[in-house]
Amino acid sequence: MIRGLIPIMVLLAAALLLPGSAGAFTVRTGDSTGVPAGETINDSLLISGQEITIDGTVRGDVFCAGQNVSITGNVTGDVICAGQHLRISGISAGDVRLAGQSVSISGNVSRNITAFGQTLTLEATTAGETLFAGQSVHLDGTAAREVRGAADSVILSGTVGDLNVTANRLLLSPKAAIRGKLTYVSDRNAEIAPGATVSGAIIRIPPEKSKAVPSGWGQNRRPASWIAGRIMSYLTHLVIGLVLAFFASKHFRNISRAMLARPGRAIGRGLLILLAAPLVVLLLVLTIFGIPVAGLAVLALILAVFISRIAAGMAVGIKISDEYLKHRKLSFIGSTFIGITASWIVFSVPVAGWLLSALAVLWGLGGFYFLVRPKSAA
Repeated sequence: MIRGLIPIMVLLAAALLLPGSAGAFTVRTGDSTGVPAGETINDSLLISGQEITIDGTVRGDVFCAGQNVSITGNVTGDVICAGQHLRISGISAGDVRLAGQSVSISGNVSRNITAFGQTLTLEATTAGETLFAGQSVHLDGTAAREVRGAADSVILSGTVGDLNVTANRLLLSPKAAIRGKLTYVSDRNAEIAPGATVSGAIIRIPPEKSKAVPSGWGQNRRPASWIAGRIMSYLTHLVIGLVLAFFASKHFRNISRAMLARPGRAIGRGLLILLAAPLVVLLLVLTIFGIPVAGLAVLALILAVFISRIAAGMAVGIKISDEYLKHRKLSFIGSTFIGITASWIVFSVPVAGWLLSALAVLWGLGGFYFLVRPKSAA
């Protein structure tokens, strides 16, 4: 099973490491926000809210995070969104990358689709590749190239190039058409209904139970769930990182530069913060009036740990931009996108990635220490 998932992670890394435009941004926030029909935004759009509706045109990329997201308009760049319920039925000239509880994609997608969620309904017509992970997946659209993914249940009712999946149950309905070969990892044969067509070879690979879940993943977690969880974490940190890079660019740029200038000192200061914080909280709890303050201190520490990895990703992005992408002249938002993406791919590597993630937390906490006491970074 892991052998079948390695190409998925490779495709994922390749897809996520190719950022779209990193120019100007239009930012919109609110409980209910969006782009009404008839309106055209000539920048990339960074949008967040409980209800997001985009019926107009965005001439750039769309980055969004919300509870319910609906995009019926036209987007000339990439669509990168995270939320509870996502419905994309417009036209996208770039890649579409989504993570949510329920995800529905129809309309036309000119490039690739990357979708992760509990329930996925993919009805789009796409000229690129499709990558997915979920629990229940319905493939009802038309994909000119390969469709690859992992899920508990996969039902194909559309037309694809090659199909390469890991699934407990794979069903090809009477309308299913595979123009290339079918390769699947499963402990039982695929259900192929009369009328379904497969032009190429059909290859079933029995799962290797001894290698189904690598050490450290947790024996009760399915690989598809693990992948979906990692992508949800990535998109959550990415959206928050882009918001921070937009609204507090000066502070986080200074933090990142200080972290790069004194990485060892930053990690040391971060370690001291983690060691001292529990003692401070304990001392506060021992006093009557300090209990509420202790609670606030715990919340502040949790928030700092969460944002620390974002700060580390920002620093990595600046380093990559300075060393390898000088000709691109990326904005801080652009380097943040690249840094968080690269960091999360590394953090997803078992064992080594987790150790680097822990170091990133210490590094980022040290960066916040430098923000409070800038002379210590000198």
